[in-house]
Amino acid sequence: SDAVSTLLNGELSYLAAHQFGNYAVQTALRHCQPSQREAMLAALLPHLLALSSCKHGSNVAEMVLLRASPEQLEAVRVAIFEPPSNTLTQLRELMANPYGNYVLQALLRMISPAHRENALVLIESETAHDNFGRAILAAAAAAA
Repeated sequence: SDAVSTLLNGELSYLAAHQFGNYAVQTALRHCQPSQREAMLAALLPHLLALSSCKHGSNVAEMVLLRASPEQLEAVRVAIFEPPSNTLTQLRELMANPYGNYVLQALLRMISPAHRENALVLIESETAHDNFGRAILAAAAAAA
């Protein structure tokens, strides 16, 4: 639709984090044509960490994960839980953020049981008094 084209040609990541614009982005992801959804996902996935760290963007980040293809979801999982440099910067940032930890919980619900188990072991090892590790682990246990 023309509205989705306008979103794609505008400041999509800005709108995704905006107090009201995030609703438009979520609605577009839900109802647009598959080719437009692919374009939106391709534009938003590189900003997933930044979106995850703000109140309004985290809602869009969860919607992006819900609409992502299995390959895109796997790329996100690897980037967070198996980064090539073996530095867990993204995982630590998500665990420490009051909004990002919910995006992390959403991701855990979407990955395979084997990957989830490995991710939970990693989260447990990174849990500290100054992050949301305990809350993430409790939510995962409640969902199991």
